[in-house]
Amino acid sequence: MMPSGPPPRFCWTSVVFLLLACCLLSTGFPERVELAPLPLWQPVGEQLNLSCLVFGGVPRDHLTVVLLRWEEELGRQPVGKEEPAKVTFMVQPRREDHGTNFSCRSELDLRSQGLELFQNTSGPRKLRTFGEGKNCRRVDEGVAWIPRGERGRWGQGFTRGRCVVSKLLGNAPPLGFQGPILNLSEPNATEGTTVTVTCAAGPRVQVMLDGVPAAGPGQPAQLQLNATEKDDRRTFFCNATLEVDGVTLHRNRSVQLRVLYGPTIDRAKCPQRLMWKEKTMHILQCQARGNPNPQLQCLREGSKFKVPVGIPFLVLLNYSGTYSCQAASSRGMDKMLVMMDVQARNPVTVNIALGVLAILGLVTVAAASVYVFRVQRQHDIYHLRPRSTRWPLTSTQPVTVAEELS
Repeated sequence: MMPSGPPPRFCWTSVVFLLLACCLLSTGFPERVELAPLPLWQPVGEQLNLSCLVFGGVPRDHLTVVLLRWEEELGRQPVGKEEPAKVTFMVQPRREDHGTNFSCRSELDLRSQGLELFQNTSGPRKLRTFGEGKNCRRVDEGVAWIPRGERGRWGQGFTRGRCVVSKLLGNAPPLGFQGPILNLSEPNATEGTTVTVTCAAGPRVQVMLDGVPAAGPGQPAQLQLNATEKDDRRTFFCNATLEVDGVTLHRNRSVQLRVLYGPTIDRAKCPQRLMWKEKTMHILQCQARGNPNPQLQCLREGSKFKVPVGIPFLVLLNYSGTYSCQAASSRGMDKMLVMMDVQARNPVTVNIALGVLAILGLVTVAAASVYVFRVQRQHDIYHLRPRSTRWPLTSTQPVTVAEELS
């Protein structure tokens, strides 16, 4: 019998929660989103790449990242499959962007599945820019400009008649102070020629070349040298110092000298005689120096057989001989002879010795066998029949006297 009363109510709330749970099983909210650190100082007008990092979040097909300047949207891009995902935006900072906050915002859009738009925003990062200033006065022609009326610590600049300023806060670059000019009379000098190194800057600037100061502010510093092989890749340093409104500014320059010289084989690393065993791995440690870099090869005299240089190779018996090692470049050639003596693993003397030892072994075994045989014969064992315990039968007939005498 069916119970009486009103029919049970259908719970729509349970169905909604069940559908929501099913959807959430295949989705996941981003754990966090971050904006990568910004440069300490960014020049105005130069391209800047801002990177947003997204950790977690599925499905990725519904996940995007938005770059924000304050609350202004600068761009949006989809998120890739990697973990964490990195999305890069390119911006070009303006003068008014100094002190502006930038941030990233992730958006997981599940509205097509009947859910909502889930957002997560990173912490802001402040951008500091530098660029052209206004109302500047000249301090020294071609050296520095500073903004009029400012008594604080300013970076100073002069670039083709325009004033470039930058506050000296933290590690801000002193843009306007272009620093010294460091020149070589011969950047690629031939060995034996005279090279002049000059470091110069504008008025009131004190320069120092390789630790030696110039005669005074505004004066250039010079040194001369006779280029040798040891001067190749030598680096010269010039430091310039300028004081502006009680602030000391420093800029450095460096330049490298290249000296062209002929090839030379290093005798200390390339032995003139080698004794190796056949079927062993060895390296022919020969090196050559020069500028430009020489090509080194070792060829056996009387043939074009070339042995590897600087890499392991298997030494064979027919490698024995005299090799001519040559280092050649556009500056000349250097050569030396290398004797390679490859010894067999079992030479004739060793084979003879082994044969003699084998014969002596056979003789020893034969002598030992004869000796054992003789000793065995001297110690043979003879088996005797046991004496009978029965008495022998004798004749009972009388013995005659003749028989007894006989």
